Amino acid sequence: MICIDSNLLIYAFNVSSEFHQDAIKVLTDAVTLKGVAICDISLIEFFQMITDKKRLDKSLTNQEAGEVIERISHNERVRILSTTNIILEKAFAAVAEYGIEKYGIYDHIIAFSLLENQIKTIYTANTQDFSCYPFLEVVNPLKQSEVS
Repeated sequence: MICIDSNLLIYAFNVSSEFHQDAIKVLTDAVTLKGVAICDISLIEFFQMITDKKRLDKSLTNQEAGEVIERISHNERVRILSTTNIILEKAFAAVAEYGIEKYGIYDHIIAFSLLENQIKTIYTANTQDFSCYPFLEVVNPLKQSEVS
């Protein structure tokens, strides 16, 4: 099982993204062949970005985004990882060790969710966000040098 980061979901549902088709293929293959996990925080990040008219030319409405998240949540090949008190305690206990500041806390909590759930691989277009975690294999499946 692999974890999918929010940026891949955003590319897959942002039809104006240059990575749209590639992200759809990655997600389809991952769900079909491996099964995937998605952290609840990633779904929140997805909702925030995909509905932001200022950031995306072709954003989704709140209702459309909610329907996408509902379809993801009901897919039997997708496991939604909930942020528990144990995960939060471990993540916050390690913020100094990993030098976590500001918005980096979201990826930090995702990393600790994966650790707690024994998921060793994350697919993300922003590999640098997770490169400091020795317990994770960080893969950019879009095969681009780095995507923002």
